[in-house]
Amino acid sequence: MRLSVLIASYNGENYIKEQISSIISQINFEDEIIVSDDGSTDSTIEIIRNFKDSRIKIIQGPRKGLIKNFENAINNSNGDVIIFSDQDDIWGSERINSLIKAFNNNADLVISKSIAVDSNLNPLKGILADPTFQRGLIRNLYKNTYIGATMAIKKSELMKALPFPNSIIMHDQWIGLNMELLNKNIQYEPSGILYHRRLESNVTYNKKQSLFKKINDRLVMGLLILRVMIKSLTKVDNSSE
Repeated sequence: MRLSVLIASYNGENYIKEQISSIISQINFEDEIIVSDDGSTDSTIEIIRNFKDSRIKIIQGPRKGLIKNFENAINNSNGDVIIFSDQDDIWGSERINSLIKAFNNNADLVISKSIAVDSNLNPLKGILADPTFQRGLIRNLYKNTYIGATMAIKKSELMKALPFPNSIIMHDQWIGLNMELLNKNIQYEPSGILYHRRLESNVTYNKKQSLFKKINDRLVMGLLILRVMIKSLTKVDNSSE
């Protein structure tokens, strides 16, 4: 089982060394870390190169935002399992072992336990804390608990969700909803902890949204998932003829 850890980087000099250090100590020699950099102007690339590790591969991002940057990383990966990673988190020492255990137990998608922290790794509470993961298509359409940094997925399953539609809000919710729709084996692994920094500079940092935008976002995602459902049912009907 070859692992590909994907990092979509952009001006991540403050924390990316700490994050890569927590990852690289856990992966094997045949695994890889794909860093798709979207045009960093700070010392991010220099910091990554200083690791001098052949398992780390830096590629140029498309400069079309976070979602397309991750898609670029996926398309340049070679692993059997794709693990998403933020550039400013820290992985607990049992993250990889817990993922391997779950995939050996026939998981298609694995969610690790996430502890939301500030820049100094102090735990956060309330609205800034990560939502507790819960299964359910409607549940996650209404309030998403699929957080990209916590997710690892078989590449064969992930490719079914590509290319990412231009109108989706975030790729992690899209992947999770597709897996729910297809009734895949989704496992939660609380032993594989990661410390998820919630910073104001983060793309996914919680900001207040208008009621209109919240409703619109859910409608857009719902219609896209409905389209996938209809397409899936059409394939079943055609195959039965």
